[in-house]
Amino acid sequence: MRLSTTALLASLGLVACSADRSPDREAPATRSLSSESVRVSQADSAPAVSLPPSSDRRAWHEIAPWSADCEDAFQSARREGSGIQIFPLGPKLYLVEVQCDLAAYQAVFNYVLRDERIDPPRNTLLRFPEYDGGEWSMQLGVAGDPSFNPDRKELQVWSRARGLGDCGQLARYGFPNGELTLLWVRVRACDDAESPPDSAFDPSSWPLIPLDSVPRFPGQPGG
Repeated sequence: MRLSTTALLASLGLVACSADRSPDREAPATRSLSSESVRVSQADSAPAVSLPPSSDRRAWHEIAPWSADCEDAFQSARREGSGIQIFPLGPKLYLVEVQCDLAAYQAVFNYVLRDERIDPPRNTLLRFPEYDGGEWSMQLGVAGDPSFNPDRKELQVWSRARGLGDCGQLARYGFPNGELTLLWVRVRACDDAESPPDSAFDPSSWPLIPLDSVPRFPGQPGG
């Protein structure tokens, strides 16, 4: 199973923000990803100003830049709308969701953490952990079906490994103190069964992966 953005770009599809999917139980610990999963870029110049509307993609790209590959994919597809959603995390702290591409059954997104508590503002292009066959890797952005809970300030992403939806990854992230933190992750590997059990289609029932298995990656701070 491979859930990387690169592998899914050819088979991605239309996605809508879904209702929050609470698991039947949650992992007892969390894992901060700030040191090993993000790339930080400092704003070029001026102090924080009034935020542009989410409908203005160009303005947001100027103040909170995401990856060039993401922008190229969006512009090449000539999608309608801006593909931008802004989620407040606290005073002067925002999660910027940026749609990059979509196709068969899910979409690709970049996420930028915009911190205007400092001058000049800081933009953090987030990297997310991916679990595949017992191994972890870090991916720029996510491919899947995201939903944001505005009360808990949490992002949940269901990444399907194939269109059937019987395998993949379901992960939830929080942002305490403005840091991306993995709260829990559930994974089910794909198999060749002709008739997967009903539980395979309920990602909230997939096995929890112990968070202490999330490694620090070579070349990242603290790795």
